[in-house]
Amino acid sequence: MTEKKIEEFANDFYSQYGIQLENAISGNQPNKVMAFVNRIERIVYEEIKERCPTFRPERLSEIQLNAIWRACLEQAYYMLNNYDMNIFSGIDPVSSVVIPIEEIRKRSFSALAKRILLNAGLFYAGIYRRTSTGMPFTTFWES
Repeated sequence: MTEKKIEEFANDFYSQYGIQLENAISGNQPNKVMAFVNRIERIVYEEIKERCPTFRPERLSEIQLNAIWRACLEQAYYMLNNYDMNIFSGIDPVSSVVIPIEEIRKRSFSALAKRILLNAGLFYAGIYRRTSTGMPFTTFWES
């Protein structure tokens, strides 16, 4: 994301959740908000790509872009209130038991963010997907 979009993200996050990202993210690095927001965006896009291999960001409608934005905000809130399960080692520090990878995957992404993306049609990988202009999405094999 550009600096302008990151600033807009921080403002939207504050207006929706009442939390300043600059204060909520630990550390004193000058680019911590930028790194956090870019990571959130990458996590959301990878979740979409995993479920919809024909996904192409350049062919999204305004509604879908808005849904991705709202999902990024929700995922950021989720990760600030929990922790980043994407980097979790898998060992429960209390019981010293290994947590199954499927359990970690279930906890790594916000359920509400999933619902937002699902309702916008971004998890559909069928053959009839079309853009807002009626143009078919790319096939699975197209680069």
